[in-house]
Amino acid sequence: MNLKILLISLGLYFGLTSFLKSADIPVIINLKDGKSLDIAHFGQHKCGTNSYSDEFVLIRGMYMGTLTEIKNYSEIEKIVLVGFKEKPGISIGNEKGTLQIHKRNGQSFTLDNAEITMSCYGVGDLYNTIIVKIYNPITSVPAEQTVETSNIQSIIFK
Repeated sequence: MNLKILLISLGLYFGLTSFLKSADIPVIINLKDGKSLDIAHFGQHKCGTNSYSDEFVLIRGMYMGTLTEIKNYSEIEKIVLVGFKEKPGISIGNEKGTLQIHKRNGQSFTLDNAEITMSCYGVGDLYNTIIVKIYNPITSVPAEQTVETSNIQSIIFK
């Protein structure tokens, strides 16, 4: 009987985990060169070989002297990047700049000394980039796209 309860519990846990992980965060990334990217998920498709890790992009910075992290974007309408110029690199850490955050309710605020970072880094991933999930429009197969933060003008949440 205990084994049956354990198996049912494990099944529910992995089922719920898979369901929660499938909640994509669609965005449009506007680049400084005038182009835009239609992104299916503001995070990686898969982090290395780990199927159970979280794959999202994290915003971290200082608001009025207090460390602030954003990983839930449901109330965010737009993020504008200011002062990000560093090219991708290995083990240099993410460049810090200013992020102007615009909420859906009309409020806006600024995060200073802010960075955009991924929740998971795999072998060969570079700092000052984000990896996002796109869909191949021909095959509808998910793929990853690497975007340099120095090329991003703004991120609009759909």
